[in-house]
Amino acid sequence: MRATAFWMTFLTALLLLGLCLGCASSEEEELAEAVAAETSVTETIVLENARAADVAIDLRALLANPQVPEVVADERANVLYVTGIPSEIERVRGMVQQLDVQDGS
Repeated sequence: MRATAFWMTFLTALLLLGLCLGCASSEEEELAEAVAAETSVTETIVLENARAADVAIDLRALLANPQVPEVVADERANVLYVTGIPSEIERVRGMVQQLDVQDGS
């Protein structure tokens, strides 16, 4: 009888854990859908002082997920092409303002 009670409690706990994990994944799916619903755009950020390649490396190191938003450096034009949702691009613009400084500043 005790063994049956143990297994019932154990199976109930597993079922509840599975339900909680299912809730978390559905919340993650909702968040992913909301992000996907925002249209991805590409913007050009012109650098005044720093080298585009150096700023791109620094941005990738600072971003939690270096692929989102996508940052591509054009060294000849000294610009960054940033592709992502507008809120991500604004965040990157703020970071670029901090990184685009003259050497020794």
